[in-house]
Amino acid sequence: CAALTALAFRPPEWTRRRVALTAFALYGSHVILDMACNQSPRNPGMTVLWPLTTTRWLFAWRPLPGVIHGGRGEGISEFLGELFSTHNLMAGAVELAVFLPLLGLALLVRGVPGWLIRSPGRS
Repeated sequence: CAALTALAFRPPEWTRRRVALTAFALYGSHVILDMACNQSPRNPGMTVLWPLTTTRWLFAWRPLPGVIHGGRGEGISEFLGELFSTHNLMAGAVELAVFLPLLGLALLVRGVPGWLIRSPGRS
């Protein structure tokens, strides 16, 4: 799904190879971040090497709080209740506190992209 969306909405100068590598990097970083989260009993780790093995993996040190996911067969009201629970909102706040400084550092090192800078006189 992510690769198809990226292909549909990619900048014109991006090749299919660049889209595929970007989708792979985004998915890989998502798996690594999930391994750094405290997991719920319903989801005790990530099956990183699936389908070769169903062994679940977690890092020994997990500094990020995990989010509460709905179970199968739950209705939309239960899903939304868990999604916007106090626990999940606090988990999002912790992730922002951890990753916003890293984003700021990356922007300082690499430079701010032009689309983030508004030129004077434009609204």
